[in-house]
Amino acid sequence: MGIETALIATAVLGAGSSVMSGMQQKKAYNQQAEQAKMAAEANITDRTRALNEAMAVQNAMMGSSGRTMESIKPILEGDKKRYESDIRMIRAGAESQAQQYKSAGKTAMTMGVVEGASKSGEGAYKYSMLK
Repeated sequence: MGIETALIATAVLGAGSSVMSGMQQKKAYNQQAEQAKMAAEANITDRTRALNEAMAVQNAMMGSSGRTMESIKPILEGDKKRYESDIRMIRAGAESQAQQYKSAGKTAMTMGVVEGASKSGEGAYKYSMLK
């Protein structure tokens, strides 16, 4: 194998490894984005369970005190509004985090391609200098 062949092989391998690295980083960031969304949904499930438990306790307390459901309706509606607001905030935060991860993944992929192109160009330049 001559030096020319070695230069070409080195450039091709370097370019390929840079692109592969970018692809792997993008995949990892996309996985992190999905994990952020799943964590938010788990948090929402926990909040829903806590709200349901709190409302059941309130209903039982009000029933045992002789108050009607109509009399505690404003309290329950307030709890529900806070819950809905919390859920919107959790989802918005998770979506924002997921977008940041996806953006970082796209950047990593782009940088891998740019670095690969640079290594190819460097190899071509070195090859042309041998002639």
